[in-house]
Amino acid sequence: MITSSIHAKYQGPYRLCRLIGVPIAVLGFLFLACSPSTIKTPAALFELTNQRGETVSLSQFHGKTVALTFLYTNCPDTCPLYIGKLYQATEQTQSIQDKVEVVVITVDPERDTVETLKTYTGRWPSNWQYLTGDMQKLKSVWDRYGIFVQKQEVKTSSHEGHVSYAVNHTAKVMLIDASGNRVTELKGNWEATELAQKLDAVVAGGPVSGPSFGQAAISFLFNCGSIAFETLSQAVTHAVTLAAILGALAVVAVVLWR
Repeated sequence: MITSSIHAKYQGPYRLCRLIGVPIAVLGFLFLACSPSTIKTPAALFELTNQRGETVSLSQFHGKTVALTFLYTNCPDTCPLYIGKLYQATEQTQSIQDKVEVVVITVDPERDTVETLKTYTGRWPSNWQYLTGDMQKLKSVWDRYGIFVQKQEVKTSSHEGHVSYAVNHTAKVMLIDASGNRVTELKGNWEATELAQKLDAVVAGGPVSGPSFGQAAISFLFNCGSIAFETLSQAVTHAVTLAAILGALAVVAVVLWR
């Protein structure tokens, strides 16, 4: 009788702990698994062609901090903003400019030829590297750096059949330290000052500040599943994926409660 009484007394709280604890543990695991790691990881090597027709490899920048981003010259909005902020950040860190290399890789090799890149880069610092290559090489680089790339047809004239295209792609800047390790990245609406601070920290070899809770939550959304918020269909797909995860957690909770 006493044993039954004790069991009944603690049965409710025990069930509550299981109900709350298991979903939290699962969400915590997913969050850690899908968010960018704070542990340094080797940056994937690549060898491409710059705006001067020269072969450029990541390994040749060993000993420098690399700011790496992906864009295309016909981009109407995000890419010019990113390039502008990159320039502002390097201007704010002039004392370490000789220790920083800016590398830009195209997501539109069909139009971004060496000649096109040479013309495009005339307005930016001459030591920046704008890289292109064949589709097979570039796709390998995009995949290893988590860059989603998708062409989208855009009608450019009232004449039937006259279409061009835009390129939906992941927008982010990654920092690679002097030892060739990826140490941090910036996505979304970051500020030039934020990048400048991170460049200073990486060059100095000190700790790089981690993302805020909001940034980490956004990163979680970007890094789990087939996700690319540049297109509505991908955003819907991701929302459905998250809903399925939450639904599965709810089922687990109900089973454990019984």
